[in-house]
Amino acid sequence: MSIQAPDLTVSASAVLTPNVEGYNTDALNWVDLVNASAFPMTAQFGNLIFPIPAWYSYPVSLRDGTGKLLPGIQLPKLTVAAAQSIPGTANIATLHTTLYLVGETPANTQPGPLGGSPINLAIATSLTNTGNPATTPILFAEPVGDSSAGGSVSLTNSGVMTLGDATYNSSLTLYGTDAASIAFQRNDILMLNSLGSFAIELNAARGIQLGNNLPLQTSDNTGTAHNTLVQDIGNHIKMEASIAGDIQMLDNTGSAIATLSASGITLDEGTLAFLAGSISRIKYTHIASVTTVAAFQNHNLGVAPDFCFLIPNDGVLTTANFSAYYESSSMTSTQVKLQSNSAGGIPVGLIAVKL
Repeated sequence: MSIQAPDLTVSASAVLTPNVEGYNTDALNWVDLVNASAFPMTAQFGNLIFPIPAWYSYPVSLRDGTGKLLPGIQLPKLTVAAAQSIPGTANIATLHTTLYLVGETPANTQPGPLGGSPINLAIATSLTNTGNPATTPILFAEPVGDSSAGGSVSLTNSGVMTLGDATYNSSLTLYGTDAASIAFQRNDILMLNSLGSFAIELNAARGIQLGNNLPLQTSDNTGTAHNTLVQDIGNHIKMEASIAGDIQMLDNTGSAIATLSASGITLDEGTLAFLAGSISRIKYTHIASVTTVAAFQNHNLGVAPDFCFLIPNDGVLTTANFSAYYESSSMTSTQVKLQSNSAGGIPVGLIAVKL
């Protein structure tokens, strides 16, 4: 009959011999080594060396096809890998050893991951972990051949989950009762709407992409959402104002550059540049009477003008020949000196300009 040797627990990087005292190799046919830990092991049977991955069953036949012991066979020594530090394991490896005597054979003679013969693992219906320190791992998994310290799947009792490692790219997809879904990958989040059509993607390389006619919304100070930016089905890019009714453009210091509203575009600083030249300010003022006596008038530009346009006899039809003049050298930030050729005075339109 097969014999279950006592379980062996050892710190990582140790070299150990399974407890099979009282049995010599002449009496043995198979040895089944089960690595019930997160650490890979190496088993050495004399001249023969077998790697045993984490969470793996490795049956070893000690005899050849004629029933003779393999040359140089010895009871196994095992080495536990030292190049890992798995949280919550305290670097402890556990080995189950089952000895099969001459004439006996394991139910499963092929190495493979745990879960089938000869070990019958029950399928859990719930997982409860209480009374342990924070960050204690309660779930750890990694595929055969993966030796990452953190595993490809891990979950701690403090609610920290990690998916994927340097070998495997992780992904998580959430579905519902319709065609909507959200898929998480390490550098991408993709959302489909209830019809299964593209809605939103957040990509580390491409940035944020919204589906056609799906608006970017922002909230006002009452928490109410408003459409802010959208590309409609006609492929027009549209910006929409909120309850203040305007859209402000600011520089890198937070100062207003320009404001768009129903009354038009307001330039708060800088200039309005054309293909050639630019204008920062322009202001029209109607002066009721300008005579041959030069006098200062308010131009209302807010700064000293670079030049002025004058409209003689502003707003009045006449066949008379009237002229109006301004003095550039005396212009200030508030006034400009005007004069006309009419002793009785004429109305003048004043357009002050700042480039």
